Amino acid sequence: EISPDLLIFLEGRFGDRDTKLQGGYDTKILTVSKDYPFYIDAYGDGRNLMVAYSFKRELPPITALTSVKSYNVTGGAEYNLSEKLQLRTHGSFSRDTTSTQNENLTLSALIYEAMRFTDPARVYNIFGNGDDNHPETLAYILTDRFYKTRFSLYEAQSLLEGEAVQLPGGDVRFALGGSYRKEKAWT
Repeated sequence: EISPDLLIFLEGRFGDRDTKLQGGYDTKILTVSKDYPFYIDAYGDGRNLMVAYSFKRELPPITALTSVKSYNVTGGAEYNLSEKLQLRTHGSFSRDTTSTQNENLTLSALIYEAMRFTDPARVYNIFGNGDDNHPETLAYILTDRFYKTRFSLYEAQSLLEGEAVQLPGGDVRFALGGSYRKEKAWT
């Protein structure tokens, strides 16, 4: 309270949160043609096969490491312009930043490349038992993905209110105000 007619306020907050989520194992649906070295002609006619494949036996589980930082600042004032007229105004700014590192993912394009390696010892075998693939081939198909998203919010509001006129039946009051809001999200 600066004076009996003027009150100001300011508030700030900060948050910092880190999480680690260890989930399941990556899976893919892959198309296998008859020119694949480990092709199995399941139907006897040489057609392409759709194979659902889980990497559970040969790769670590998918891990998501997430960091969220957020802060907010809000400030405002209330001012009595007269006994019958008040002005209230406030504004705020907020920002959230989320960073996520997904580890132990596979990319279909890299798997298809590994299925066509010319070195027979390094060709990726999706029909094997999970422990017969070359360690360099497994390292080749693994990838990490990083995502960073930001969100910001600007807000401002003002309100002028008071008594317009006095009538025998009571006061006629008014309120005039406006607000502004801007949101922005980007990666």
